[in-house]
Amino acid sequence: INYGPLVGHEYESHSHLDALAFVASGYGAPLALEAGLALQTYDSPLYKTWLRRAVAHNMVVVNEQDPDENAKDGDLLAWSSSPLADLFVAAHAGYQAQGAHHRRLIFFVKGEYWLIYDYLRLTNTSQLDWRLYTPHPLAADAAGRYVPDQWPGLVVVPILPAVGKGHIEPGQGFAIVPGPRAYEGVTAMRDIPGLSHVQQSATGLAAYLHLLYPARDAAQAAPVRAASAPLWEGAGEAARVTTQQGDDLFLTQTGVAATVRPWHTDARTAWLRSPTCWAIFNAATLRHADVPIFHATSALTAAHLWPAADGVHAHLDTARRAEVTLTLPWPVAHAYLNDIRLPEALTAEPAAVRLLLPGPGQYLVRITQAS
Repeated sequence: INYGPLVGHEYESHSHLDALAFVASGYGAPLALEAGLALQTYDSPLYKTWLRRAVAHNMVVVNEQDPDENAKDGDLLAWSSSPLADLFVAAHAGYQAQGAHHRRLIFFVKGEYWLIYDYLRLTNTSQLDWRLYTPHPLAADAAGRYVPDQWPGLVVVPILPAVGKGHIEPGQGFAIVPGPRAYEGVTAMRDIPGLSHVQQSATGLAAYLHLLYPARDAAQAAPVRAASAPLWEGAGEAARVTTQQGDDLFLTQTGVAATVRPWHTDARTAWLRSPTCWAIFNAATLRHADVPIFHATSALTAAHLWPAADGVHAHLDTARRAEVTLTLPWPVAHAYLNDIRLPEALTAEPAAVRLLLPGPGQYLVRITQAS
């Protein structure tokens, strides 16, 4: 992910006019390519006319313009990482002359898939262009997915904007692509395919949400689906994602709390698979089927919970002292905080533990199931 201030020699012409662009790889091959890879020489006229340009990168382009080189530095808004998932959120003002401010959220379910959520505040009517370049062509299928013609590859599922509010156009770029990594043959300048998700947006807010699912073969990709999900309470966006691992819910909200049945939370961002597998951010509460499974006396920066052989593990990140209660679907044997066993964490409720986080920091939790 490209973000942050330019440093050193990058203040010279080596820097590209991209903002919050990304590349991705999986199964030993690139899956999302940057079409702005360097040529053998910077003297080529293509360097300024194509390789540095915003349209040559995996990013949101506004009104077919490049962002302001002096204002495109990304400001990191959130970063959280655990063995379960990564969350990255940043924003940039490179398109302020176009009346647009862009925030990008990337959520990575480790070893499974990415969700890319783009949120733009607009003061002018704008053409928005969400760009992606891939090693192999993507073709739409009956399920509304864009599937590669070779494997391994990246399955792309547009979720937002809703059907009818945007359209997909084929893309084309070129870059130096190493042959052994993505193609049969030698490293050479190649045409590379892609897609462009275009929407015309009036003053106000605009959003994109895409699922990027890396698959080793067609069989792994077959069950992959994603679609917008209704919020029964609150304001924001939600989506359901189906893979070989089951059904997941992704939520990003702007209100006080949100309900997407059977879940309810005050988290600003949440990824929810089951009562023993979830990640929530800027959150103090989480309920499943009206049963509290997480509560904190102060909102935590992040809380990740995932299954382990003997129970569950958790990663908790807080900016202040907080007391956290976790309720599991089975009776608890032991609770450990940073590898220290805490008998006092057990409560009168056999399936619940109460942990005191004494101050700002990151904490590792292990909870074992009673036999």
